[in-house]
Amino acid sequence: MEQRHKLFVSWKENCISVESYIILFVLDHCGLSNFEVFAIEEQDEIHKNDNTKNSDGFKCLTWIPLRKEKFQSFCFITEAKKNNSIKTVKLPALVSGDSTLTIVGLCGVIRFLIKAAGKNHISREFLGFRYSCLSAPSEVSIWTRFCEVESIDALKQFRLCIFPATFPKFENHLKHPVRTHNILKKVNVKTSLQSKTKVNGKNIIDDTLNIQNLSLKDIQRRAGTILDHKFAEGEDITISDLVLFSTFYLLMKFYKRDLLKKHFPAMECWYSLMETLCRDSISFVSVEDSPEKNDCVSIPKVNEFSLYSKDSGRSDKLGTCQSVLNKIFEKLSVIDVLQFKCKEELAGEFDWSVLPKDAHPLGGDLPPSRANRKCDQLQSIIIAVRRLAKPGDVLVDFCSGGGHLGIVLAFILPLCSVVLVDNKSESVDRARRRVERLQLKNVSLILGNVNYFIGNFDIGVTLHACGSATDRVLNKCIVKNANFVICPCCYGAVQPTTNIQYPQSKEMQDTLLTQSEYFRLAHSADQTHDKDNEKTPQGFKCMDLIDSDRALFASSQGYKVSLCKLKPENCSPKNNLIIGSRR
Repeated sequence: MEQRHKLFVSWKENCISVESYIILFVLDHCGLSNFEVFAIEEQDEIHKNDNTKNSDGFKCLTWIPLRKEKFQSFCFITEAKKNNSIKTVKLPALVSGDSTLTIVGLCGVIRFLIKAAGKNHISREFLGFRYSCLSAPSEVSIWTRFCEVESIDALKQFRLCIFPATFPKFENHLKHPVRTHNILKKVNVKTSLQSKTKVNGKNIIDDTLNIQNLSLKDIQRRAGTILDHKFAEGEDITISDLVLFSTFYLLMKFYKRDLLKKHFPAMECWYSLMETLCRDSISFVSVEDSPEKNDCVSIPKVNEFSLYSKDSGRSDKLGTCQSVLNKIFEKLSVIDVLQFKCKEELAGEFDWSVLPKDAHPLGGDLPPSRANRKCDQLQSIIIAVRRLAKPGDVLVDFCSGGGHLGIVLAFILPLCSVVLVDNKSESVDRARRRVERLQLKNVSLILGNVNYFIGNFDIGVTLHACGSATDRVLNKCIVKNANFVICPCCYGAVQPTTNIQYPQSKEMQDTLLTQSEYFRLAHSADQTHDKDNEKTPQGFKCMDLIDSDRALFASSQGYKVSLCKLKPENCSPKNNLIIGSRR
């Protein structure tokens, strides 16, 4: 018998949230029936949407009206009857049929239900090559961010006199050559269908592309010009097409169709095709055409690049010229990196022998050598958490991976509740199996990004959260007044986010250090892997400066902060440990 999962959506006055609408549309088009819908009435009046202009001439589609017959299949519940795990996350969210896992995020929910339908279900093809469509988090993927964030934001604030920026962005994207992981295979299939014979003794693919002496990147670029950019990701429809069409469909209720054809011809071809394919699936929406459609609508200027391009705001390739770095050090000479040094060492060793195998890192499918190193990395964090934790506390292991840290904490602190949060389904599945085998009743698992967790908690922990994820965890702890034990990683991957700007602390901002200089400092902090390299001491100095900025920021928010080292220090080149407790 097919397992049925519980999809929780927000509703208000015969409307559902725009995110809930998108999920229901995609699932309907995919022909999925492995879930039931539980509608929870939104209590916050500020989200109420009447689809009218505000004082600035903006329109908003936060809530989407549905036809009455669609609501007949919903189960309506009150806020008080929410599942405990649902109370801690942003809706829409999904609870697995066995209630052991909560899935959050628009793309995460869709992908989970498609995979859960089985390998033979027709919707599986919508996940694209290796079933990876929209699997990358929006924080690191410009494409996922466009589909999951920007396209929805466009609905929440737009004007009738100007097209949303998502229109020209998507038009530019469709005009660029197709880019996909298996592009050569697709071209080979297409050209072999066009001609099954060799031309002058050469395969048609070689002759068409003239690939001799070309780099793989150039080969892929040329191959992309042969394929039709019929859909968002190439010649095959994927869930990205469905997500985007559901948003553009609503926006086109407010703009004239002939203007789409005039200004965005590639998008108009795509829209017409999607409209034909999705006509039945979109019929449950009750949004009428606006009578206010303008004949003249301006087009915002956007950068002309493919949405598969690397984010131009990222600083992956920043140089680390020594003279520039010396000037940065001179600016930061007023920052005392020793002021937060641990006054109390995290002495002692944790007795790993008391743990059953599935609670030990060995139970997480690590080879013995890596498991032993993981134990060394975890030891100091475990000792620090033990000192902070009290019976009844809620601990959240952010970026929990396979549960190496959170599962140990749940086992040794049975009177505490532990939540594991990670956005990689394979890692969460490993943790889930370990928790089931251990029969731990004080653990809950959430598949999704840090930002989707909104519950209250007492202690936040993370081991080697990559780049800006460390700062998202730190800020989450501060907002929730929670103590924290954080071991940062991948300093060079620190990037500006919607809610975090760098430097974070007033003390470092007062040095007039620019954001670009900050990222150069962070980039240099990753030069700590070779103990014999002359750059390594400088790398550790940069690490300490970045983490001092984090410590100063937390201190200004009312925390007593210590900057410690993992013991033994050689267990990882990223061995700083930031511990914060509310004063």
